[in-house]
Amino acid sequence: MANQGIESIRSSRLTSLDVFRGFTIVGMISGGLGSSLLLGLPILDTIARQFSHTDWNGLTFYDLVFPSFLFIVGIAMPFSFAKRIADGVPHNKLIIHAFKRAVVLFLLGALRVSVKENSPALFELSSALQPIAFAYFISFLFINKSIKFRGAISIIIILIYWIILKLIPVANIPMGSLEKNQNIVWYIDMLILGRSHENYWGTLLLFLPQVTQTLCGTIVGDVLRSSRSQLEKIKILGLSGVSGIILGAIMSIFIPMNMKLWSPSYVVSTIGWASIIFLILYWLIDVKGYQGKCSFFFTVFGMNAIALEIGNSLFGGRLGYIVKVFINDIANASGQLGAFFTFLMILLVKWLIFYWMYKRRIFIKV
Repeated sequence: MANQGIESIRSSRLTSLDVFRGFTIVGMISGGLGSSLLLGLPILDTIARQFSHTDWNGLTFYDLVFPSFLFIVGIAMPFSFAKRIADGVPHNKLIIHAFKRAVVLFLLGALRVSVKENSPALFELSSALQPIAFAYFISFLFINKSIKFRGAISIIIILIYWIILKLIPVANIPMGSLEKNQNIVWYIDMLILGRSHENYWGTLLLFLPQVTQTLCGTIVGDVLRSSRSQLEKIKILGLSGVSGIILGAIMSIFIPMNMKLWSPSYVVSTIGWASIIFLILYWLIDVKGYQGKCSFFFTVFGMNAIALEIGNSLFGGRLGYIVKVFINDIANASGQLGAFFTFLMILLVKWLIFYWMYKRRIFIKV
């Protein structure tokens, strides 16, 4: 019976989580699934705006993508932790492994931005691999703590960050200001890094609230691993999601939702929305057994998410150039939809590459 239990742990895998991960990573590398190319077109413009980041305060569907990825990282952690425990790996070695993985992710983030800017840079300002590295390792340190303890830590982080944003004064900036280039997040980046993101993204201070998404994800992961019935799990996800959305909306009255500052209301709201989105996928795929072509499309990407992120940063431009050589005539004849057609063809070629890897069980992990 013990051996059967271990095998059950090793073989368990949430297909819905792979689909969710695949969707978010495609969103991250594609600038909103290419929908920005549809801005200005009749009818499609309204939809396209939901796949573009808000300029400052507010919330769009695309603003949910990266926090959802952090949430997904957290959901997967209890499953990975349980597998390694089942394999007899001692806790101190698990911590060392987690630390090494975080360091590699951090350095890959540095490589990513260095190639992009054509100049060596230790910190990436585009909010991707380095926040994942930090959130992953900090969350791992609490992975064997109770759900209540992790929930309390998440609340404390949000409260501390709220205090930092609203009550800590800095030079030449009104206390509590959340305006562009007039806030403590921007100030810390300029003070320590000597630079800020051109689109007002924050960097260093954001590492703190971003932990909350991953930590809450670990709680969801433990719920899914538990012996609760599927109906109970769905109820917990639904209640958590609705509560997060409502609480985030209430908090936004006092501190606006702002992705570029990762404001507390934004954190709570995105955790709620990520829970609802995952609930829908979990119900459709793992409960009802729907395994359609659309879910498989994103599964292929989701099984190799980090490889897609790095590969796209290092080689995506060159691949796009090659694809355009063969489709430029069709794109030019497609008028306003030509750019979107080009995006879809490049995405299809990337999928075929990762499908080839998927069929040969080539999964690149850090």
